[in-house]
Amino acid sequence: MTIEPRTDARAEAGPAIPICAKCLGEVLPWMDFCMRCRSPLTAFANTGPMESAFSEGWGIGEAIVTKRPSLVSVIGLWFLLVPTMLGFGVSFAFSLRESHTWLGAVGRLVAAGVIACLAWALFHATRNYVRARRRRSEPEVG
Repeated sequence: MTIEPRTDARAEAGPAIPICAKCLGEVLPWMDFCMRCRSPLTAFANTGPMESAFSEGWGIGEAIVTKRPSLVSVIGLWFLLVPTMLGFGVSFAFSLRESHTWLGAVGRLVAAGVIACLAWALFHATRNYVRARRRRSEPEVG
């Protein structure tokens, strides 16, 4: 009785192609970020100085844009953006003392713009979370 070696169909198909866990797009082995959805792929994407900034920006963007953000993402966004808004609020208050110069006017304009953008981001992330939670708790009709 002879035993024949088993052939594996995966081995015959060639080397495996790595894919992104988020969008399932093909990625090259040397890539730190998916070119399709920009999600971080490697540990280096979260530890390198510039790569870490990109990863944080991607996480904030996902919390704002996605229709079903997680509670952890929304709470993290609040902990990140509220102190930043307070800091720009203090900057706005101090720029009022410089009201007679053009620099004070520019400072107020920049601080007000940043506060408005951050408030918009918090509003959208929180609203998306609340809407998704309501949809999950509503009974399905039909």
